[in-house]
Amino acid sequence: MLGNDKGEKLIFYGVIIILFAPLISPLFLAPLGIFLFPDAFAKALFLRITIEIIFALAIFLILKKPVVLKIKPLFWTFLFLWLAMAVSIFLSIQPHQSWWDLQYRSLGFFFYSHLFILLFIITYFIKDAKVWDRIFAVIISIGGIVSAVGVFQRFGIYFKLDYIAVSGLDRPAATLGNPNTFGAYLVVLLPITLLYLLRSFKAQPLRIIRAAFFGIIFILEIAGLAVANSRAAILGFFASLIVFAFFYNFQKPWIKKAAFGALIFLIVFSFAGIKIGFLRNTFIFNRFASLISSSGATRLAAWQSGLKSFLDRPFFGFGPENFAVAFDRNYNPFFGTMPGLDEHWWGRAHNFVVEWLATFGIIGFAAYLLVYGYMISRLNRVRKKLKNSHSAATATMLISVFTGYFTYSFFNFDTPAVLTLIFILWGYSYFIISEYLETATQTKTVILPKTAMYFFVSVLFILIFVFWRYNLKPFIVNAQANRIEINFLNDPEKFFNDYVKITKNSGYLEHDLNLRFYSLATKYANWLFQNGKIEESIAKRKVLVGQLEKNLQIMPYYTRNYIFLGDSYVYLITLESENKTENFTKARDYYLKAIELSPKRQEGQMGLAHLYRSIGQYDKSIKILLEIIASNDRYGPAHLWLAINYFYENEIEAGIKELKKTMDLGYNLPLENLQIIFKNRPETLKKILESVK
Repeated sequence: MLGNDKGEKLIFYGVIIILFAPLISPLFLAPLGIFLFPDAFAKALFLRITIEIIFALAIFLILKKPVVLKIKPLFWTFLFLWLAMAVSIFLSIQPHQSWWDLQYRSLGFFFYSHLFILLFIITYFIKDAKVWDRIFAVIISIGGIVSAVGVFQRFGIYFKLDYIAVSGLDRPAATLGNPNTFGAYLVVLLPITLLYLLRSFKAQPLRIIRAAFFGIIFILEIAGLAVANSRAAILGFFASLIVFAFFYNFQKPWIKKAAFGALIFLIVFSFAGIKIGFLRNTFIFNRFASLISSSGATRLAAWQSGLKSFLDRPFFGFGPENFAVAFDRNYNPFFGTMPGLDEHWWGRAHNFVVEWLATFGIIGFAAYLLVYGYMISRLNRVRKKLKNSHSAATATMLISVFTGYFTYSFFNFDTPAVLTLIFILWGYSYFIISEYLETATQTKTVILPKTAMYFFVSVLFILIFVFWRYNLKPFIVNAQANRIEINFLNDPEKFFNDYVKITKNSGYLEHDLNLRFYSLATKYANWLFQNGKIEESIAKRKVLVGQLEKNLQIMPYYTRNYIFLGDSYVYLITLESENKTENFTKARDYYLKAIELSPKRQEGQMGLAHLYRSIGQYDKSIKILLEIIASNDRYGPAHLWLAINYFYENEIEAGIKELKKTMDLGYNLPLENLQIIFKNRPETLKKILESVK
């Protein structure tokens, strides 16, 4: 149980507060919604701030009395992993990205370091099984709330506070911002809830109440997993369930047999559902069918790109969170034309093996596997050593959680809320292994010298600076950006200038805010142009260019920045006749840099082709478009613009041929472009339209 030390109790309550991170969502805090977007950023800030407060409190407790650290072997695997990550940061191709990550992901080494601090605090201060039971009771309860919200969202069931649910979402995200994240959260929770449900049947007193409580939550979590319809999460759940059923010591042998029979039926039924026509098109089965037919191919292509790039930097990779750089370097030109693909700018590998190899290299990946390999092997020894005990069941639960999480991670990626829960389970594994397996000879006792206290005092002062500079200030700046984006159309001129002001002092958010600003500013500049305000449109474009060029200093290997800059200068070419040569040179150089970073990605090549077409150099544009088609004949935009270039060159038959190819690939007829080209030649236009019918 918790001791009488108020400081230790506060640390326990701080850990409990951390568990509420999944509920940091506009769904429950609607009046504060402006502060809670992007979802991952809001949760990461909440977690970092809470961990820093707990860490400061832990330092005060350390300063109060002599510190004796009893270090178990598992600790060294944690330390080795953190050091491997730190070295990867030092050697990163883009340190800014590795340290902070993009705002809508919000991982990065800074966040990981907070999780390692949390891990240290948990292993040092929480050493009682009953305290851990309290923690898991909270985890399970919050899981029930999150699952209920997801089910409400799917079926449009409303509370009186109608902002809690959104009606009829096909794949609800609950409070976690993304259906896949919702699914990942449940993959971790379900084995925990199942263990406590099974224990509740043996509990005295209140057995019925406990069984009902955990049973209802378990059903809600299963329902949540179904409505989230995350293929990776469902596979992860099946994997964890198989491990749980295999290792758990049921009191009666027939229960284990029945559990395996039910699992085999579910697996066979699931695979059959992918093939059976009337099932294939319903609910979960159509998602798994698409994994085989379409989106599975896109993942394989992304993994192929990541593994090729891993071979370019095999030891420490491209640096944490830099998978986008690795992906672009060996981009598959067929990626953009694969069926069922909505997004082909991938910042994550959707596979932990490829992700770690490409970003952390073989050293980081080995360190990561070492943590899990050692931890799972020791948990398995606990399970074997303490048969038919609570501890053996707990070890089984942890092994099944990590199995499910690994399976999920083979097809998807981490997020702040789920990763925090995993680190807490690392801390619990440390407790279980230390309590029931490690001997005194395996424990290294370290008494910190008094001089170490000066180090902790200095850390305390650093924490105050970090708390303001890297948490509270970004929180305020992000809220200002959200407010501007929501109200932008009400007074675009005012909010345009306000956005420029906040980016000047936005710290590590500057790169992300500049990209968010690009979307708004482009629309506003276009609107000014369409309303005849040419000079104002040019001025806004130049401000936008200035913002984007700052990004090149922050993230010099991020291909998108160069493409956006090239596009902006092409726009200026059409408006500024006096600076045409300078704008052309800038646009060309930026497109060429984008092509250098991603030689086979079509966006940079298409931009360069558009640039040459905009100044009448159709032969150069045609040459580039033919090169794109040679690498991927199914890339429709290349055929479309090749046809238009041919028409400008008066090569009508060649243009018609490419236009037919464009339409065969599912693209619409570019009637507006054709009407501009053949404005004074209606007969030719008529011939073209008749030919492509």
